[in-house]
This record gives sequence, structure tokens and C-alpha cells, in this order.
Amino acid sequence: LYTTIGYQDFTQAVYHLKAAAEDDFVPAYNLLGIVLLSKKFSGRDPKLAWIWFEKGAEEGIIAAKLNQATYLKRGENGIVDFQKAYEILESLVLDDQNEIAAYLLALLILSGECEVKDQEVARKYLELSSGKDWQPAAKFLDSNDLLTGPFVLNFWEDYIL
Repeated sequence: LYTTIGYQDFTQAVYHLKAAAEDDFVPAYNLLGIVLLSKKFSGRDPKLAWIWFEKGAEEGIIAAKLNQATYLKRGENGIVDFQKAYEILESLVLDDQNEIAAYLLALLILSGECEVKDQEVARKYLELSSGKDWQPAAKFLDSNDLLTGPFVLNFWEDYIL
């Protein structure tokens, strides 16, 4: 019903994912959040998407936690909150050594949009991420001088299935 390529029926996807999520099928939580945020869905509902990401995060779905950070970075609820995004990502790195979270943390630091602005801390996160074969991090480390400024947030990954 919902695919990233080809035929997309968001109304049916929401209908079925919501039924599954309300039946406590945990994998549906994150997917429902993503579909509810799609600009292609006429019933787009960022507030409800957050609720489902939150439920997924509470159940330990790493993608849901990453998506919460992306949601906050994009200001899907009308308010950009880089610091809260930073805190979510930092907990993923501390708890799970998650390479995607480490990469996104580095981007936040290099952007200058959060409290931590130390490029060496950003480099540490990029090295952790690259060491786990996350290629976007490896590309950042290829240059001697790390890119800085708000534009680095353009390298942020999209919502994660």
C-alpha cells in the first residue's frame, strides 16, 4: 500500500498502519509517523506523527528516535528545537554507539545551531560513525578542514524507515 517507489496510496497506508499500531504492532509505530508526515498525504498530521514516533521510541525503535530528532530539526510542529534533537541523538550514541546518530550530532555541532560547538567533538562523532562504515561521515572526514555553518544541515538524512 505504501512504497517509496511507484504506486502510493497514503490513505490506505494510514488506515492499515493505524489499525496495526492501535493493535500494539510495534513496527507500525514508526512507519505510521513517516506516512503521517508525508507532504503527499492529504491528511498530513505532524502532531499525530510525533505521538507515533514517541511510542516507537519508547519501545526502543532506533529509527523512531532518529526520526524524532529529524522532526525537531525540521520544526515539523512549527518550532525548530536543535537542542532537544541533540539530546535525543546524544542518548543514542551513548547507549547504542549508533553511527547515524553520531553523524547527525556532528552535523548539529558543525552547524553551530546547538550549545556544543567544539569541532573536535564533531570530529570524534564523525570518526565513530565512519568507523562503523557510515559513508556520509567518511566523506566529511576526507577533507582536512571540516565544513561549518548552518548549511551543513543540508546533509542531514531524511526520515528513516
